[in-house]
Amino acid sequence: MNMISLLGFDITHIMLSITSLDMKPARIIALIAKFGESIDPRSINAINTLRQICSYMSIPLSEAYINVLDIEHSINTIKHLLYENTPLILDIGGGPRIMVIETLLAYLSLPNDRKKLIDMTIYLEGRNQVKRISYNQIVKILAPPRPIELTYYERLILDILRKYGTLRLAELWDIMKNKYNVQMSKQNILRILDKLRSKNLVDKISRGLYRAL
Repeated sequence: MNMISLLGFDITHIMLSITSLDMKPARIIALIAKFGESIDPRSINAINTLRQICSYMSIPLSEAYINVLDIEHSINTIKHLLYENTPLILDIGGGPRIMVIETLLAYLSLPNDRKKLIDMTIYLEGRNQVKRISYNQIVKILAPPRPIELTYYERLILDILRKYGTLRLAELWDIMKNKYNVQMSKQNILRILDKLRSKNLVDKISRGLYRAL
């Protein structure tokens, strides 16, 4: 498995990401931020250190210099690198924030069959450890909320509360009977109101008043 790592001013997060794997990566691609034509000298020192470590560990190292000021080009470049080097670990523990954002946007723009082949590692500063996030975890976080399923009478009562505002149980019962021709006991209405409250769709306020949320 390859590793693409955002390189900042040190390589601590890279080393922690490597040691978190079951085996050393087949290849490391270091993304180094450029601001126009300039590179922070601390990043240059970091890449020199990483070259020595990778040579010692016999891990092939490639370098990609990303002009983070050209956002669209940066995203497309990073997207291409991600696409062409899966399966991989994406280490987003270093680099300037703008490159982190560009990398995340590049990742999100990939087709799902490629995203499935990428896990991320995030450096937890102050704890000297990394957290690994899988594709399945990301999908779960980004998945749209499931629509709340309602019965016919739950929907009817909710619609009445939205139309008429705050109502007492007796008022709700009267509206259902006389305006909607629904014959239902107050006990059953109360049971439905409790279900709607459990779904965070209805609120019971002081003195037994009900309102839609």
